[in-house]
Amino acid sequence: MTSPDRAVTLRIGGMTCASCVRRVERALNRVEGVDEASVNFASATARVSLGDAIGADDLVQAVERAGYDAAELEAGAEAPDEDTRARLAMLAAGGVLAVPVIIASMAMDIAGLPLFGSERVTGWLLLGGAAIVQGLLGWRFYRASWPALRALTPNMDVLVALGTTVAFVFSAWVVLADRSEAMFFDVSAAVLLFVSLGRFFEDRARASAGGAIRALLGLTAKSVNVLREGV
Repeated sequence: MTSPDRAVTLRIGGMTCASCVRRVERALNRVEGVDEASVNFASATARVSLGDAIGADDLVQAVERAGYDAAELEAGAEAPDEDTRARLAMLAAGGVLAVPVIIASMAMDIAGLPLFGSERVTGWLLLGGAAIVQGLLGWRFYRASWPALRALTPNMDVLVALGTTVAFVFSAWVVLADRSEAMFFDVSAAVLLFVSLGRFFEDRARASAGGAIRALLGLTAKSVNVLREGV
């Protein structure tokens, strides 16, 4: 016999859009014994009503098979936020290198102004800078792309990783082979920088909104007094 009041809360990692929410909900609702699953994108959590025949491990496995991370949250606990300082430091370091790469690449391609008057030297400098940017800012997209590809559910992370990798690898081949084709180091660096910036501010806004909602819920009355005939 199932218990309709039993509920499990999961922390969900790797969601980037509303489509991810639908995929996670669909994966959870397909688990036998689940009565209802609701995913909250703002708080990156899922609340699942289920029977006694299954446990949280079954739900976590279902989410992971769909290409996302999951872990059970204890009752009353909040979903942990990523280290904001570490992310900001990584973003700043990547931005410090990405901006010169973008400017130098566009200056050579558009205005014909290579660094030190040499296109070959400029190419090698751009290759070095873009490689570091690809590692600093691109690793998050590579890490998130692997489970999505493994589950055959490509998402935005896959698109960013694929597009920037193709641009970087082709440009690196142009430099290493000493070819005269155009290079696209500015494209890979710019996409990684601006998407990472957007993702960072989106996560900050989502965390702030989640905190405001929790504070608002904390204002609800914990008890009530009922007056009957004025008593």
